Amino acid sequence: MVGSTSQIRRTAVALLFSTGIVSSCITVPQYDQPPDTNISALQKEIDTQLVQWLSLRRPGDPASLSKASYQASNHFYNKVEVDLTFLELRIEAVQDRSDEKHPAFFSNMRAELASIQAQQRNEPPSAIVLVSSRNQLNAQFA
Repeated sequence: MVGSTSQIRRTAVALLFSTGIVSSCITVPQYDQPPDTNISALQKEIDTQLVQWLSLRRPGDPASLSKASYQASNHFYNKVEVDLTFLELRIEAVQDRSDEKHPAFFSNMRAELASIQAQQRNEPPSAIVLVSSRNQLNAQFA
């Protein structure tokens, strides 16, 4: 009986050890709540600004258009760049296979915002540009 108890223990230890090795090799995407929350907040911030620019563009009067100018919006671009960099660094810190699309996400976001920014330096973007950009940016977040 002593031999069988010892063998059961050895088998149990070997099973636990092998289970530990196998489970350490499995890559499970890690859910990280703060980046998820921050990405949602960033989407809301960008979408809110685009809707505000659309609203300011509609009347077409000089006062409204000046509120949609690059000078009046520069703080928005600065804040979004800081938020994008923060998220990019945070997500890169927790590397896993589910993050493979993130470099393209950040690159596409920056390119789309740079396009709006470049146009806005001359004049407030047209409604067509804003609606198109809004759709493209929101598709990036989806």
